[in-house]
Amino acid sequence: MFTSFFTHHTTRAATWVKHSVSALTSIIIAVVLCVSGIAGVSTGIMPHSSRNFSSFSGSIPSAYAAEKESDSQSQQTKRKKQPLVLSQSTSIISHDSGYSATFTVTNTGNKDTNEGTLSVFANPDFTFRTSDQLRDWATAQSAIPTPSLLTNTHVPSLKAGSSTRVTISIPADAPELAAFTTWGAKPLRARWSTDDGNISEELHTFVTRTNADTDSAQLPQIKFVIAVPAGTTNSEQCTNSKNVQSQAKSFLSDILAGNNLGYTNTSENTASTDNSGALLGTLSAFTRCTTSTLTSLRDIQTANSNVSFIMDSALTPSVAATSSGNGLNVSAISQPFGEDISTLGSAKLSDEAASWSTDISASSASSSFSATPRIAWQGATGWSEEALKAAQKQGYSTVIATDHYYSTSDSAVHNSVSHIAINGSNMTVLTAQKELSTLLQGTATDSYTAETSEAGLLNRFIAQTAFYETQAPYEDRTVLITAGNSSTSLTRSAVARIANFISTLNTASWAHIVGMSDLLNASSALDDEDMHTFAQKASHFTDDEKKSISALSKIFVSAQSQRNQINSFINDVTEINVNSDANRTSSHSSEGTGRSSSAQDLAKGQADKSKQLAAFDSSQWAKQLLSLTNFYALQSLSAHSIHRYITSSSSVAPLIAQKLLVDSLYSAVKLSAPSSLHVVSESATIPVMISNDLPVPVKVGVSPQSTSSVHSEVTVAGHEANVIDAHTDQQITLSVHAISGWSTDFKLYLTTKANSRFPETSSVEKVRITSKITILDNAGYIIFVLAILLAIVGAHRQIARYKSKKDTHRNRED
Repeated sequence: MFTSFFTHHTTRAATWVKHSVSALTSIIIAVVLCVSGIAGVSTGIMPHSSRNFSSFSGSIPSAYAAEKESDSQSQQTKRKKQPLVLSQSTSIISHDSGYSATFTVTNTGNKDTNEGTLSVFANPDFTFRTSDQLRDWATAQSAIPTPSLLTNTHVPSLKAGSSTRVTISIPADAPELAAFTTWGAKPLRARWSTDDGNISEELHTFVTRTNADTDSAQLPQIKFVIAVPAGTTNSEQCTNSKNVQSQAKSFLSDILAGNNLGYTNTSENTASTDNSGALLGTLSAFTRCTTSTLTSLRDIQTANSNVSFIMDSALTPSVAATSSGNGLNVSAISQPFGEDISTLGSAKLSDEAASWSTDISASSASSSFSATPRIAWQGATGWSEEALKAAQKQGYSTVIATDHYYSTSDSAVHNSVSHIAINGSNMTVLTAQKELSTLLQGTATDSYTAETSEAGLLNRFIAQTAFYETQAPYEDRTVLITAGNSSTSLTRSAVARIANFISTLNTASWAHIVGMSDLLNASSALDDEDMHTFAQKASHFTDDEKKSISALSKIFVSAQSQRNQINSFINDVTEINVNSDANRTSSHSSEGTGRSSSAQDLAKGQADKSKQLAAFDSSQWAKQLLSLTNFYALQSLSAHSIHRYITSSSSVAPLIAQKLLVDSLYSAVKLSAPSSLHVVSESATIPVMISNDLPVPVKVGVSPQSTSSVHSEVTVAGHEANVIDAHTDQQITLSVHAISGWSTDFKLYLTTKANSRFPETSSVEKVRITSKITILDNAGYIIFVLAILLAIVGAHRQIARYKSKKDTHRNRED
């Protein structure tokens, strides 16, 4: 009783302590959250001098789609928090242009502000002598005087968190603008201050005076080549994970039904042994996601017809077959699906991956773009000598470099082209100008002041071009500016920004936009020795580059494995002659049915899905399947996929789609069997049904495997491979042999013609066999006969013994 009482009260005490600790914890958390909230609310407008500014790294940021979106969102957040932001302004002024600008003023504090004034100052006579001066002014780290007040305007009081837009306008004949008599980039400073003196926020930017009406008007113009990528990895519709998987499911639906094979020639009785029909049809469907992006890119070409579009080679066959480049000025062809050749070369995987794009390269070469230069974009790593060799092996004699290939001692801008000897052959390296390319891609170089908005980015962009012209005005220079790379996401807003930058640059009298051929024909800026030094430098990988190489290696292994499974399925499971040259007289076999489906019906998805594809169509079906898995494999090797693999827990949309393709193929051939079997004799059979949901015949067998950990006397024989026609079921039987009573679990696997098992993810059946031996089988009969014989022998012996005893007794009586 005492024990019960003690236990009861001890339990209650423990419960009370538990609840008390829980309550105390809740109170502590509440206090912490309260303090945090107060700290957050009390944060107001920070003094201008307290801001930190980072330094430019010296290379163009990697333009991965996901990373760019993240950077864009981050920049938008920063812009929203800025008390003074330039929303719009005149970038280039002349003697008769006037000047206007719109600023967004935001009260970022927690108290209402007083009325105030927005003032704009400049230094019309100042000339930037170095790039460092430009950068320092942009980052508000320069003390360049701006004594000239251009204008000021009233700013109303603002409630906490609210904003207002303030516009200034200065007429062309204003004396403030007449003071700008020398051409070039000029520093401009805007200041918002409240009447009570509590707030004083400044913003640095630029305005550039044209040389059109000055003594420098006759100087040679600096030439710019604007390279814009146009490919599948530049379209969000093609890289979005949900879209990729949805597209894969749509492809699978067509493949499993044998529809939409995309023949380029649908006339009857046409023989063909090449892969063109399946390849072009699959390419057309696979790249349809780029339609909206390619259409929007026309806005850039409208801005200037000399813009150089570098098109993904996977797009060229279908684009060439439609509207001569979709209206785009295609200046060069790049790697298919954004394949990261530079990182593949660095990882020493390029030779194995090269075969995946062979068909696309051949198709592109036979299109109307056959004479178009082939240029490879840099990926997640630089162009080391190994990477350049990889590009060379894949047929590229020209590459675009975004870092490594520039002099750190010479700040002047020269031609963006150099040459390097690789394996005894000359290769051309086009080096993108880092600051201009960064700005055109919508990324701030290194500041939170001059480049916190698109208008600020544009002002810095124009000012930078003018500065480069003043550096070496008599030198003939052609400079490359890239609007992205093979993995840059070209959203509508990004395209609009690029078009706006180009349109403004068109009005710059000191600059001229030329085509890619001008750059390719320009003289080399660096000698071969310098180029090899830079190539060697590119082979010293940074930590980020090492991560990219490691990620690509893992992606490659996965893509190769799944690609091998597709090849194995076609060669070892299906009954298809991939190189069939049979005439395509019908799309589905009519044997035994009297019915057929025309090629037109097949292409429209109206074919009889219950029938088997004819020989030619089966061959095209297999080729389409091989093309599709190659496309996904190539897409998984892009810089965009590498970045996604690193940042998204190894999740890569093309790999997921490729695996879906593999799993669905193997799952289309399945078996079914009873879950249990009771054996009452030494021999029995298991009925097994094999179903083929594919439009082509397959040849498969069945292999059993015991899963019991204890040795069993029950065995199941496998079944040799049988041909299963398209869309049919076939029943087979497996022999069971039992020599003792036992319960054994078996797994039944489908096997290929090479006697290899299907993957575990496909159809696997589990069967439990329970054996109870009786005398109804041969062993039972033998035992029964032996028992009778033994009984007879035993009876005979007993009779003999009885007689023997009786005779002995008689003898004793005698």
